[in-house]
Amino acid sequence: MSQVLQIIGTWTSQFGPVTFTGSPDHLSGHWDQKEGQGKITAGMFNPATGVLVFSYFQSWNDQHGAAAFLISATGREFHGNYVQPNGNNGAWDLIRV
Repeated sequence: MSQVLQIIGTWTSQFGPVTFTGSPDHLSGHWDQKEGQGKITAGMFNPATGVLVFSYFQSWNDQHGAAAFLISATGREFHGNYVQPNGNNGAWDLIRV
């Protein structure tokens, strides 16, 4: 299966499971963590570069944010970072379920 097809579906992360829906060039979805469900509002995955980017919203603290990742050589992991206007930022890793 190609990386393009593998992006859609569920991935594990340190913030809870992340589910991507839509298509690689028009991603949406959500993740579930203890504080609530975050919404992936817009994103895209470029299979040529292995770069995944998306914007998101967290209703529990009214924060928008952005995340950027690079896919691993195996195509089963993304390693990246997130940033929010309130100064919160850090690593975010996804592993294919």
